[in-house]
Amino acid sequence: MADRNIVELVILENGFLAACIKKSNPRTAQIQAGKQRYQHVKAKREAEPI
Repeated sequence: MADRNIVELVILENGFLAACIKKSNPRTAQIQAGKQRYQHVKAKREAEPI
């Protein structure tokens, strides 16, 4: 679903992976921070050799 832009993946402050359904309302600061944490972890994971 994330590939189809239906949800945004976030990592919560406690480390859990969560999904937020995309809508037109502005995102809270917690969701924005979670999106940044997810992007950081994703980039780190993709940079690691297999």
